Formats: sequence, C-alpha cells, structure tokens
Amino acid sequence: MIFILIIDKEILPWIGEPSIYATHYKIDDLLEEIGLFYGVFLVTILIPIFEELAFRLFLKPSGFTIAISVALLLFFFTGDVYYIDSFSYYLRILVCLIVFFVIRRFDKKVLEVYSSVSPSSWIIVSSAIFSLAHITNFDPIHYSVWYLYPIYVLPQFFMGLIASTIRINNGFIWSVLLHMLINGFGAWPKLIT
Repeated sequence: MIFILIIDKEILPWIGEPSIYATHYKIDDLLEEIGLFYGVFLVTILIPIFEELAFRLFLKPSGFTIAISVALLLFFFTGDVYYIDSFSYYLRILVCLIVFFVIRRFDKKVLEVYSSVSPSSWIIVSSAIFSLAHITNFDPIHYSVWYLYPIYVLPQFFMGLIASTIRINNGFIWSVLLHMLINGFGAWPKLIT
C-alpha cells in the first residue's frame, strides 16, 4: 500500500499525471447512488458470492464448476453485472447459458485441458484475473498511465491468492465468507453512521 501511495503522490505528479487513487470508486458514492441497505447488501453479500463463483469455484475442477465459472466470467467481462439495464443484459444471460451448456456437453475434454495446467498456475491465473477485474473500480481510467493500474490492484491480487488457497484447502463457503468479511469492513460502518 505504501508503494501505491508513493506512486500516486510522488511519481504521478512528477510526470504530470493526475492521481489514480482519487478516481477509485468510493463506497459512499455507490451507497448514495443505489441506496444504503441495497448497497450494503450488494457489497457484502451478492458481490462476494458472484465473484467467488466466477473467480474461484473452478479451482476444484469438475465440468459443472468450470462451466459455472466460465459463464460468469463471460458475463462479468461483457458489461455491467449488478444493474439490469436493457435487453442486452438478458441477451448476455442467454449467451452465458449457451456457453455453460456447451462446456457441460464437452466437460471431459474441458477437464483434460484444465488438468494439463498445474493447480498453482490456476491459482495465479485466478488471482490475476480477479485483481485486473478490479481496475473497473477506477473511473475514469487515465490511459496515458495504463501500465500502472496493475500496481493499484495488487491488494486484490494478494486477497485472491489467500481466498484461492482457502477455497482449495477449506472449501468454497470459506472463501465466500472471507470475501464478505473483507467487503463488509468497508460497508458495515455505513449502517451506523
């Protein structure tokens, strides 16, 4: 975290760029936009469940877990996840369901390909994708310094490594609970202020 602050407060101004950290999506903004109780529910319950299903369920591989994770990752990276906005939202759901059933149809081949990669490599891939997905928490993105954004999501990368290890060693529910706890630290105090 100190390294991130040094980049943000010293290096970026030195090269004439605005703060990246200042563009991080604040929980207060989200709660104001969608409402306190729904926002806290979204941040502490729905988002952790969705993200754990997408980013870590497949770490104990079966045709079903891989199909769920791939379909949810596709949904996650093709548009807004938590707001039902238009026909395209339902079209994305349909495409993800088709992907799910195609993977299920060929699950033996999918498992064969999956097994060709070491479990530790899948943990790193899962954590990297998880952290890079959190670049969307910064808005607007300063494209002139795009190469610095992975540094800003290093905390999510390390959280991904920890949650992945917990998921493999202790079970899926424990990684979900850890994720809920981490997100809750930022959201729950808003209920009493």
